[in-house]
Amino acid sequence: MELKRSSEFSFSIAYTIYNKGYLIESILRSLSPLNDCQVLFFFDNCSDNSLEEFKRHHHLVKNVRAFVNASYDFFEVRANNFLLKMSETPYCILVQDDVVLKDVDSILSTALEIFNSNLKVGLIGFKDGYEMEIANQYYNFISAPWSTSKSKNAVLSPGKYENRTFINRGPLCLSREVLKDVGCFDEKFYPLFWDDNDLSLRCVKSGFKNYVAYGDILSKIEWGATRSGSKIPCRDINISNQIKFSKKWNMKHAVPFSKTIIPNLKSLLMRVKFHLFHEKESKKVFEL
Repeated sequence: MELKRSSEFSFSIAYTIYNKGYLIESILRSLSPLNDCQVLFFFDNCSDNSLEEFKRHHHLVKNVRAFVNASYDFFEVRANNFLLKMSETPYCILVQDDVVLKDVDSILSTALEIFNSNLKVGLIGFKDGYEMEIANQYYNFISAPWSTSKSKNAVLSPGKYENRTFINRGPLCLSREVLKDVGCFDEKFYPLFWDDNDLSLRCVKSGFKNYVAYGDILSKIEWGATRSGSKIPCRDINISNQIKFSKKWNMKHAVPFSKTIIPNLKSLLMRVKFHLFHEKESKKVFEL
């Protein structure tokens, strides 16, 4: 694969992939219009045909780099931090593996418009412009325009963006300036969930403003969300990290103590495995 120097690009687009072989061609085709953007892939211990599909279709995209973790799972928090460190461009867009960017040029243009608007921009989240009810005690703070659901009226139109406190990944754009001032995702939220909420609040506390913008994206529930189908206890980890987030930021949470014991134990077990395998397994990541 012939590569340009990353210093020639303004943006990098970074995908973390876990068992999405059936989407790889669609993802790559959606990125094929790009000529002046670096594309990064991280294949996180995939057990399906994701790598084979990438090797078949990677010619569709210019300036693509692919990293493979074929051992112990990195999961979202560490995988995204890895990609942020590999990205040397001024701006990076992190995309979940169940999202296809239908109009990537428009997304990049909107991001540049926001960054050039003389606002101190922290995170930019791109959503399909439709509102979905969010069963969450932080509803008033979370970005209302949500992807994967068109059950209500459109609340964002092309080119529009709004200030929000919390921005959720998928896609999420941030600048090198933010990484320098605020840092990457907090790996205390390993393996996944609430790390993006935490980064959002850290940006706000550092004086940045977060925005949700319209993005022409495609994400279907039947595709399976990131890590769906894996054997990790997603619900328990979500509860445990929600509590962790609430305590870190001195917020109240609505989870009864009796319902926190098992989630906290399962989350602790995953963190113990993380510390046991961290140094050893990190060295097994290789570039295609």
